[in-house]
Amino acid sequence: MLYHCAYGKRNYFHKPVRIFRRAYWEFQVFLGTDGCPVFSPLPECPSAGRGDNFFIIGPGCSHGWKDQVDRDCEIGVFHFKDIPFSLKSVVDRNSWVSCRLDESLVKEIISQAREIVPEVKSPLTHSLVNFQYCQIWLTKIFLDKREQNRPLASREEHIVDAATAWYSMHMDEAVGVNECGRDMGYSASHLRRLFVRIKGHSPAHEFLIMRMNRAAELLTEGSSILETALACGYESHSSFTRAFGSWYGSSPRLWLEKTRVL
Repeated sequence: MLYHCAYGKRNYFHKPVRIFRRAYWEFQVFLGTDGCPVFSPLPECPSAGRGDNFFIIGPGCSHGWKDQVDRDCEIGVFHFKDIPFSLKSVVDRNSWVSCRLDESLVKEIISQAREIVPEVKSPLTHSLVNFQYCQIWLTKIFLDKREQNRPLASREEHIVDAATAWYSMHMDEAVGVNECGRDMGYSASHLRRLFVRIKGHSPAHEFLIMRMNRAAELLTEGSSILETALACGYESHSSFTRAFGSWYGSSPRLWLEKTRVL
């Protein structure tokens, strides 16, 4: 769901945006500036973001916007309640990612914001479809750019990426490395060796990270504890609660209460 969309001229030198925690995932593009987000408690954006003009920032990442130079820029900004799981493997709720897009593509994104703003203010029957398309389109732009900028991946890296994608699709089926290896045509021991070599830990640990990330997202979005447990591949409320407590240090209910207070 798209909750906010805006476009137009900004001057983040004279009118910086204060640091605060947003409720949603923020996608923002710039045209005509090297402005960058400011993160709390950091005094300025890490150098990795310098020169980039497309930012995706999680709702748990407190930030503002500023520019080091007095100049106008044009922006397009979108706030979504959630993001596709393919993007969640790149950025989590408490972090951010960025890249550099060609000027023509930035203009296209700003044009999309201009077209969709009226529907955000006064939704039509088909607006939800347009919002979903917009989210997928922006996600694809970022992931395509990220793939272009990555060094040529080895065959082993492709196997590991495919295994994590497979698990994401089958997580609710209570499967593990044995089932993953069988469907992909590799032995479980071979997958374990590849994960340790590429990720630095076992596939079981990687799958646990994915389960806990998805659990936190589902709970935050309003799913019940049992619904979340089943979606993450746990057979019972109790087994999920034990795993969640071991990972996050508190029960799902207490964790959610603390999260809502922040």
